[in-house]
Amino acid sequence: MKYIVYVLVGFLFLTSLKATEQNNGNMIMIAGLQWHSDINRAYTVAEKENKHIIVMVAKESCPWCRKMKEQTFTDTRIKEKLEKYTLVIMQHSDRSVYKHIPIFNRAVPSLFFMNSKRELYDKIIGYHTADELLKDINDIEKL
Repeated sequence: MKYIVYVLVGFLFLTSLKATEQNNGNMIMIAGLQWHSDINRAYTVAEKENKHIIVMVAKESCPWCRKMKEQTFTDTRIKEKLEKYTLVIMQHSDRSVYKHIPIFNRAVPSLFFMNSKRELYDKIIGYHTADELLKDINDIEKL
């Protein structure tokens, strides 16, 4: 009986994730925003579109990552702000994270701000509400 309950809870958890995240090849839809899962492709797109990059490092089992995707990123002000960037999502278990972001310290969720030349210029670590994230991104954009 216990096993059946675990399976049912796991199934419900995974179906709720699918409502927020949809994988489409190298692109993942999160809260209505397109995120690249291939960082090298994202650099090419960012350079072509003359955009900066935000790399989110997350973990599928992280409740704060999920909360940020479901609540923070769904805020219209955040969506408008993030549309100005090329967005990348990487899993914290992906070892290539360290190649692209050597300062990554395994804290999730983490947002790294980079230019199309692969240079890191700022970061936001940990869960942020929409108001907090908007303030932080505005501060970063003033640099």
